[in-house]
Amino acid sequence: MASKKIRPRAVRTPCNLPATITWTEEGNRDRYIIGTCVEISTTGLRIELPQPIPYLTYVTLRIEGLALAVSGRVRHSRASGLKCTTGLELSQPIRAQIMEALRTGQKVENSKRWQD
Repeated sequence: MASKKIRPRAVRTPCNLPATITWTEEGNRDRYIIGTCVEISTTGLRIELPQPIPYLTYVTLRIEGLALAVSGRVRHSRASGLKCTTGLELSQPIRAQIMEALRTGQKVENSKRWQD
């Protein structure tokens, strides 16, 4: 049986932005980790972290370079050397204005974060 290639559902934009991820572990213990967002789309992000976050964990992500806070869940995590590449699926899509600012390097002027 031939394997199927999975294609991205949305256009991905490369970036290099500091990101902080927070989540709650079993026993209501709050955790956070700092990493780098290396790719972003309207529906998800790829982030490099120093350690993995468990599969399907719900997280809150803050991207400092965009003053953006979003929520989502871990869809995959792959360790490679001293880094772990983690894919997050967002709970709500990112506004087109923010994606355009990423592509062009412009500053985001509107405080609204989500699509209408």
